[in-house]
Amino acid sequence: MIISNLHECNSLKSTQIMKLISSFLFLLLLTNQVFAQSFKEATLKTEIKEVTVFLQGALITRKGKTNVQKGKSKLIIKGLSPHIDEKSIQVKANGNFTVLSIKHKFNYLNELQNDKSVDSLVDLIEVLDVKISKKNSRLEVLTEMKSVLTKNKDLGGINTGVSLVQLKQALQLYDNELSAIKSEELTTKISLKELKKEKTNLNKQIGAITNQKDLPSSEVEVRIEADAKTNGDFTVSYLVANAGWYP
Repeated sequence: MIISNLHECNSLKSTQIMKLISSFLFLLLLTNQVFAQSFKEATLKTEIKEVTVFLQGALITRKGKTNVQKGKSKLIIKGLSPHIDEKSIQVKANGNFTVLSIKHKFNYLNELQNDKSVDSLVDLIEVLDVKISKKNSRLEVLTEMKSVLTKNKDLGGINTGVSLVQLKQALQLYDNELSAIKSEELTTKISLKELKKEKTNLNKQIGAITNQKDLPSSEVEVRIEADAKTNGDFTVSYLVANAGWYP
């Protein structure tokens, strides 16, 4: 009888413990959901308005405007330098709301965006390659046309009874045709040079993007709270280390 009661007590305790664990997990999940839903995330677009360069480092000032929703919001300023001095970040905000906190963080997910940018540039280079190939083919045709024209310019020889009028007409025709060929050849070469220059610039852009892949971008997160929907003006300033000048 005593053993049976012990089993019942243990079973009851186990049931109570499981209920407590379930309740705790439910409350934890509910708290996380409430916390996650309490801040509405939005992107705050800013532009650089002022740069002060020091012997070592530079002070960057950016400004931006956005609509502020009622309640708590999380505004993200993206695409900033990875060399930001976190302690130097300052945010000035004008509007009918309260700034709750300012946070700096790194974004390591830009590689996908960089890859898309590289793919876009590669597509442009492929289009340029087709244009360059066509220009080169046209130059080959023009060279062949000059060769054929030059081989047939003697009209079968001067002593074949060709009149002076016919000779002048032939020379005029030769001059016109050769001038047109050389003019097109010059235009094609200039166009070809511009296409190659454009391709070189695109390759440089790809190289610049590729070299930056290992560096994450910085983001500044500004948390605010507003009693009603309103507008906000933001001024963000920070120091960066990868700048300087010398006299």
